[in-house]
Amino acid sequence: MAELVLIPIAEHKVGDRQVFNTGMSTVGRGGGNDYMCGHCGQVMMRDYDTERLEIEIVYQCGACGGHNLKPEVDAVPGELN
Repeated sequence: MAELVLIPIAEHKVGDRQVFNTGMSTVGRGGGNDYMCGHCGQVMMRDYDTERLEIEIVYQCGACGGHNLKPEVDAVPGELN
């Protein structure tokens, strides 16, 4: 399992994309990665797989309200994807 930092974006850059407020933390179903807010560092999603989603979602942190995008590559150091 890797800890990955989401890419912070400004609220005005959300546009027409769907916003998913993760609350204080969302638990996935075996995705293997933990994702942290790019604004405040709060763990927003645990054991989550962002690749299962077919649309681009903006993740809103339940702690600071910051908006984030998933990292471009969900690669784990030392592993080949």
